[in-house]
Amino acid sequence: SFAILLAVSAGGLVEVSIYVNASKEKFRAPEYANDGATMVYNHVMQGVEVGVVGGIPLITARKIAESIGLASTKPPAETANKMAKEQLHD
Repeated sequence: SFAILLAVSAGGLVEVSIYVNASKEKFRAPEYANDGATMVYNHVMQGVEVGVVGGIPLITARKIAESIGLASTKPPAETANKMAKEQLHD
């Protein structure tokens, strides 16, 4: 498991913490709660649990959580070579 701290500036500074963990569950419906301006959003997709905490709207927390998924397990050089070959064929 690991955590990501993301700071977004949009007319001010907003701190958002993103927590990512492997899960035994393949899917769990989103859960959310807010305490004042702080939103807590959590869901499990494809065996990955993502939690987002910060002073952001629910829709933003949901979009951040949904944008995080499993990365390729291929070595970076192999992935880059494959992408280069695909671009040549386009």
